[in-house]
Amino acid sequence: MSKPKKVFVVDDDEIFSYVIQKIMEDMHQVDEIKLLSNGTEALTRLRDFKDHPDYLPDLILLDLSMPIMDGWGFLNEFEKIISEVKKAITIIVYTSSINPVDMERAKKYSCVKDYVVKPIERESTYQFIKKVSEVLNNI
Repeated sequence: MSKPKKVFVVDDDEIFSYVIQKIMEDMHQVDEIKLLSNGTEALTRLRDFKDHPDYLPDLILLDLSMPIMDGWGFLNEFEKIISEVKKAITIIVYTSSINPVDMERAKKYSCVKDYVVKPIERESTYQFIKKVSEVLNNI
């Protein structure tokens, strides 16, 4: 039996987050999905439970464009606390930005496994979920 898998979806787009949550629930690969609307919420949760790996995610799906703290701010702060967190956490950046500078910048973070342009239509959403599924199967 595989270990339980937890995912944080960090995105201020409630509709997109809800759709991703429902699709992942239908796939039956994730035991818990936590929807967080900005980087500050995600960092607070990580810091609060840094010594309790059962409460931490295996995977974070991170949008870059959010209010309060965007994805870049989250990544910068996460890099500072990564050694304190008692669990390996994989991050997939997903964003509407097709800017090559953003893509290269994201690759510089060791915790970022992939950079995906945010799906707009049904087929690209399924491709995104397939990519997430592949990552989950390797955790």
